[in-house]
Amino acid sequence: MITYRILAKGPIETDHARFVIVDDNEALLQVWRRVFSSESNCACLLTSSPTRALQEIEVHGADILLTDFEMPEMNGAELATQVKLISPETRIFFTTGQV
Repeated sequence: MITYRILAKGPIETDHARFVIVDDNEALLQVWRRVFSSESNCACLLTSSPTRALQEIEVHGADILLTDFEMPEMNGAELATQVKLISPETRIFFTTGQV
């Protein structure tokens, strides 16, 4: 089990956590797949489609959303706004390859 501490929000226990990871870069999704394959106690959906991520979160919920910020279909801020409407308890983290 991995435990992360994010600012003052408190620990995030990943044991049995449901992650949704969204990135339009397939190579990065493969990296995330390898990272989470060692975490057998958590569920992880990896997708390049923000729309699919929204559908999954609406049906199954998510403890943590990790999303790329710059994507062609919908950017990370737009995705985060939609996720908070349907799942306000989901914690959201952004990644970007833009410098």
